[in-house]
Amino acid sequence: MQLARGEAAYGTANRVAKTPGDRLRVAKQQFRTTNSAHTKLHAMFEETIQELESTKAKLEATQRELEATQRKLEDTKEMLRCSNEDVEEITELLISSNEEVDIFKGENSCLILARNYHEQHLAQLDDELEQEKKKVKKSQDAEEKLEQLRKHWSTFSAMLSD
Repeated sequence: MQLARGEAAYGTANRVAKTPGDRLRVAKQQFRTTNSAHTKLHAMFEETIQELESTKAKLEATQRELEATQRKLEDTKEMLRCSNEDVEEITELLISSNEEVDIFKGENSCLILARNYHEQHLAQLDDELEQEKKKVKKSQDAEEKLEQLRKHWSTFSAMLSD
């Protein structure tokens, strides 16, 4: 004898559901089993929906974060572009300043050479002046001695002539 599918699972294998009470009991057990499967399936479905909604919220938050990061990146790129333009302007100013400094150095080196030449010439003139002062001093000393000798000579001459 072949058992009905639900009979083995629900403990009705020993008895055939012939009475309305037995049939009601079998139907009730089948309903509970079916209802339990439906409940589990419904719970899994609700859980999946919640997970999907949570994932969707996270995805939207990530998308907003990505958009904010992209705006910041664009702002940073714009700031860098402006900074690069400023750097180029400053570089041009520095180059022109360096050229002016080089010109000034050239002029300044000429001035330094001229100053050094004049300083050397002044030192040479100071040496010559010092030598001339010594010569003048010697000449004055010699004239004083000569003058003294003349006075002595004229005194001797006056004495000899008397």
